[in-house]
Amino acid sequence: MLLEVADLAVHFGGVKAVDGVSFAVEAGEVFSIIGPNGAGKTTIFNLISRIYDPSAGRIAFKGEDITALPAHLAAQRGIGRTFQNVELFAGGSVLKNLLLGCEVHRRTSFVEDMLFLPRVRRQELAFRARVEEVIELLDLGRYRHAMVGGLPYGLRKVVELGRALAMQPDLLLLDEPSSGLNSRDTEIMADWIQEIRRRRPVTMIVVEHDMNLVAAVSDRVLALEAGRVLAQGTAAAVQADPQVIRAYLGE
Repeated sequence: MLLEVADLAVHFGGVKAVDGVSFAVEAGEVFSIIGPNGAGKTTIFNLISRIYDPSAGRIAFKGEDITALPAHLAAQRGIGRTFQNVELFAGGSVLKNLLLGCEVHRRTSFVEDMLFLPRVRRQELAFRARVEEVIELLDLGRYRHAMVGGLPYGLRKVVELGRALAMQPDLLLLDEPSSGLNSRDTEIMADWIQEIRRRRPVTMIVVEHDMNLVAAVSDRVLALEAGRVLAQGTAAAVQADPQVIRAYLGE
């Protein structure tokens, strides 16, 4: 298993945001997490990406216990993510925003960077080549030098996806990729997720409300309510589960 989460819990005061959640994700899988607002979906992402520390439980990534690993080291180990609200530098170009995704792998020192030594030049060329691959993958060539702040919202979501891919993650956490998108842009986002899966050796966990997108891209689905697991299985099986229907999908 690429990722194993065992009895994960986090409490904020008296609130149990995540309460004994366990699941595992295989390499190459698209695994989706669904549930109503407040179910603990994004909190789980914050735990996996090491923004939050758990109150209890264990997180293992590629066989390594990362439960107490700092966030920047989790990113270096190969965990990338996007956010519910687009987190980009609006005053920077698409190219510069994508290059920021490479910074987690920078290995040169401040002095080397200031002097722009040969090692720095080699690293910058490698970063640029990596970003050009992402631009080609996501068809962003015509927007390479466009300022992110002037782009439509749906396109900014694609740029954020590209920045996460520029990190070359083994595990990509997509936090509500369709949030704020219309139905057409949601279909396009589903297409991008499937295209990435075809062309990149990356495992994805998707937190999502749009069940059409979930059904289109997911191998398996985990349903949560109030921080606890309701059901796990295929998208069809989870959607048909009576507890999920009661708690989330509605009678």
